[in-house]
Amino acid sequence: MTPRMLIVLLRVLTFIESSDGQFVYNEETGATGPLQVTSICLREVNERYGTSHTMQDMYGTAPSRHVATLYWRMWGCGGYEDCAKTWHGGPQWADKKGVVKARIDAYWAKVQALIPAEERAYDERERIRKWQAEWMALCIRDYNRLQASRRTTWQAQ
Repeated sequence: MTPRMLIVLLRVLTFIESSDGQFVYNEETGATGPLQVTSICLREVNERYGTSHTMQDMYGTAPSRHVATLYWRMWGCGGYEDCAKTWHGGPQWADKKGVVKARIDAYWAKVQALIPAEERAYDERERIRKWQAEWMALCIRDYNRLQASRRTTWQAQ
């Protein structure tokens, strides 16, 4: 995810999660702050990256954004959809079924509606660039292998 995409997504999620409120606490889930960081998310990030954020810290915009960014990095999130669904449904969001899957899809629909069209197009272009780079790397790898096998065959003769 590019820095530009990260900024857009963090703004959208802050609006969805807390209506841009900073001192928001969800009694049902224990989620805290503008991004509604959960204790499970925070614990995973602290353990993985050796940070020492507390739930109290999550009331701050900067710490909650830092935790969200590390969480997405930890789970290898790429674009808007992957990051938003991971934030709402956890890293195994794609395996969820039934009502839980429907809630995750509804959440993504809210996020998608708030991401400007030009940013969604930017996300798609980034996805295509990444795919092209991966494809090119595979082509180069295969070409190098072919050349190496030809050299080996030629040297053996």
